[in-house]
Amino acid sequence: MLRVKDKNGSRMLKLITEQFLEDPRLQLWKEQGTNMNDKCRQLWDQLGALWVCVVLNPDSNQAEKNLWRKELEAWGELEVCPMENPDEGRSEERSVEGCRKKGSRNTVFSRAITASGLNWDDAKLKRILRGTENQVYLTWTGKQTSSLPFF
Repeated sequence: MLRVKDKNGSRMLKLITEQFLEDPRLQLWKEQGTNMNDKCRQLWDQLGALWVCVVLNPDSNQAEKNLWRKELEAWGELEVCPMENPDEGRSEERSVEGCRKKGSRNTVFSRAITASGLNWDDAKLKRILRGTENQVYLTWTGKQTSSLPFF
C-alpha cells in the first residue's frame, strides 16, 4: 500500500494493531507468566516491522510521524503490550513499573518509535541504506535475519 501511495495502509494497520492489543490471550499469558506461542510471536514481530515501514515512509510528513509516535508510545505503555524480547522482564528484580521508570521497557513497537524520530537525512539511516551498517540482525528468537535492522 505504501508503494502505491495509498494512505489507508496506516489506518488499516492501526485497526489491526488495536485488535491485536484487545486479544484476551495477552492478559492470560501475562497473568499466567507463560510465553505466547511462536505463531503469535511472529505476528507481533511482523506488526512491529510494518510500523517501522510506516514511520519511515518518505511521503509522510512530520505531523503524521508525530501522531504515529504518540499512538505507538501509548500502545507500548499498555500492560499487555508484548515485549520485543519475550524473556525481558520475566525476572523478579525487573518489574514492569521499574522498567518503565528506567525507560528500558522494549516492546514490539520500540523500533518503530525510534524510527519515527529519524528523517531521511539521518546519518545512521544513510549508513543502513548504503549497506555500511552491520548486516546481521537478530529477531527475538536469536535467529539471524536481514530484514529487521536494529535502531
